[in-house]
Amino acid sequence: MKNETTTKDEKNFSWLHFLKYGFVIIIVIGGLFLYSHFIATHGLKIKEYKIVSSQITDTFHGLKIVHFSDIHYGMTTTEKDLNNIQEKINNLNPDIVVFTGDLFDQDIEIKEEDQEILTEFLKGINANISKYAITGEDDYSIASYPIILENGGFINLDEKYDMIYNENYESIFIAGLSTNLQGTKNAKDKLIPAIEYLNSFTEVADENGNITSNNQKPTYTILIMHEPDDIDSIDYGKFDLVLAGHNHGGQIRLPLIGGLLLQDHASHYRNGHYTLNNTEFYISSGIGTTKIPFRLWNRPSINFYRLTNH
Repeated sequence: MKNETTTKDEKNFSWLHFLKYGFVIIIVIGGLFLYSHFIATHGLKIKEYKIVSSQITDTFHGLKIVHFSDIHYGMTTTEKDLNNIQEKINNLNPDIVVFTGDLFDQDIEIKEEDQEILTEFLKGINANISKYAITGEDDYSIASYPIILENGGFINLDEKYDMIYNENYESIFIAGLSTNLQGTKNAKDKLIPAIEYLNSFTEVADENGNITSNNQKPTYTILIMHEPDDIDSIDYGKFDLVLAGHNHGGQIRLPLIGGLLLQDHASHYRNGHYTLNNTEFYISSGIGTTKIPFRLWNRPSINFYRLTNH
């Protein structure tokens, strides 16, 4: 009789422990769920990078570039978030602002009033020199995206390039590459105009070994693109700096493992920075969310670069 009572008590004790630990697990999982949806998807982190290159002339020394990406408006990014992003960017007093695609999300219905909000958001971003953007795969769902960019004061660099000159007629070359998840042309073909322009600068050595050019070659070259893995299909060596987005940093990140939610054309280059030979390659982890409305250990962020020669 005594043994039977002891056995029943042990079983009851085991069930109590099971229920207690189960309850704790449910609380932890529920807490992470709520945190990753309602808290971790908001706020804004500024990731600052110093980019040192001997090709940056003294007059371009200290040039400031702000890079933001992947808004996916309406998923978890709200109008309040846009106001915060705009304020944070303007407080950095950037010379150049670049947006590397996905202002929209293909799963979110965008109304006319939303388009007006996004236009005003882009228009309110200030840059001392210029603002540039390219098209992400989800931006194709909104036919008015190019108009929104234009009305927002951004230059659409899809398969185009621009020159930024200083008072000494030294220049920075910047090119754009739209998403390769839409359309039929591949990344290499899309970049032909930019590459041909860069190849047009021939250099010769005089009798003293000094290098001269047939005309004013850009001192520094930049490419903005959407999907990071597409860098392997282009002649990235033509560019000193490449800026991309799309991968969201994996959205859900775990210690020692990294990002869990992989995007098409973003499974190889998962981190925020790579050095590929002489090319510096930076990938924004973005601001919004896609597919699932969660971020964890991966706050929304913008990248802030200072170009220096020492």
